[in-house]
This record gives sequence, C-alpha cells and structure tokens, in this order.
Amino acid sequence: MWGNHYYDGPGMMGGWIWGLFMLLFWAGFIALIIWAVLRFSKSGAMAAHRPPFTPMQHGTAREILDRRYATGEIDAATYEDMRARLEGSAPVPPEPPSPTDQT
Repeated sequence: MWGNHYYDGPGMMGGWIWGLFMLLFWAGFIALIIWAVLRFSKSGAMAAHRPPFTPMQHGTAREILDRRYATGEIDAATYEDMRARLEGSAPVPPEPPSPTDQT
C-alpha cells in the first residue's frame, strides 16, 4: 500500500541540486549585502579608494594656474600666456625666425 507510488519525490540527485542552488543563492545574497555595506559606508575599505568630493578648487587664480602647470595639465607656453594675462601684462610674442636660420 505505501510502496506502490509512481513518483517518490525528487530523489537523491534532485535534492543535491536544489541544495547547491540554495547554497549559491544565500552565499550570493550575503556577499551582496557585504558589498553594499562596504560600498556605501564612509569607513569601508572601498571608500578609501575614492577621491574626496571637492566641488571647486580653492585658491587664487595664480595658485590654480601654478597647480595646473605643476600637474602637467597645461604646457609651458599656455602657462606663460595665462600668467601674463593674470598679471595684466601682454603676453610675450614668440621671436621671429632670423634671416640666417632660413634654409
């Protein structure tokens, strides 16, 4: 009477597969929670790799210009031109080629 069934459940192999899926699901869920906490916390490990938010650079125009030149953001010619404009003097024009330099 009890042993005359056509379907006896998922069996041993089906139980292992579902168990593996459940293990992977919960491991992924816990990893997602840990990632979210570290990502959005100020003291988290990933927060140390983000640069601090600075809406504007502080300092005078000359200090900002010097900083841009020092970091290589602008070249020497641009730096000299902008510095001359800031100081109120006309930029120094480039020297014309001398007649002896012509080939």
